[in-house]
Amino acid sequence: MATGTVVPQAVPATVEKQPDGTYVVRVQHTLAGQVTMVHFPNHVFGEAMATVYADFLNGEAKVKAEVEKVAPKVESAVDAALATAKKIIADAKLEERKIKDEAQKAYRTAISAAESEGEKIIADAKATAGKVLDEAKRVQAEVFTNAKNEAEKIVGEAEAKVKPLAVDVEKDTTVIEGDVTVVAKVAETDIEKL
Repeated sequence: MATGTVVPQAVPATVEKQPDGTYVVRVQHTLAGQVTMVHFPNHVFGEAMATVYADFLNGEAKVKAEVEKVAPKVESAVDAALATAKKIIADAKLEERKIKDEAQKAYRTAISAAESEGEKIIADAKATAGKVLDEAKRVQAEVFTNAKNEAEKIVGEAEAKVKPLAVDVEKDTTVIEGDVTVVAKVAETDIEKL
């Protein structure tokens, strides 16, 4: 810790999951309700980091509680009791160091495991995305080919249906032109007779 002081706690620190998926460590400093919330916003590693931090704070509080139990006895004791108290304090400091070391080791282990898991998740996601993209390209090419073939088929069928109609229209046009010529000649003859 930067300052070397113990965070005051009325009750042990707890880890709370937030609605947005992040984690906080709730530290209640007094029984009256003075609370500090330490936020861990990382969605992948937040839970592990918050758990290790809460364990760390609770370990410090445990050591502080032990030291506070021993302190009044040390003040009123004789030199022999003072020597015993110094030994207890030294043991408590060793225990504190041990707890801190264990907490830091657990923290590093949790971070390493979370990073490894995160890398695995990313690699799996990339592999899955690549497969999905390849399948989408294959389906797109298949749909395009099928659509092109179907369009060519429809155009061919339409041309096959239109060609006979065009021939019929051309024949009908020739017949109509002949009929018009005959009618025109008859009308011309009738006009001349008048």
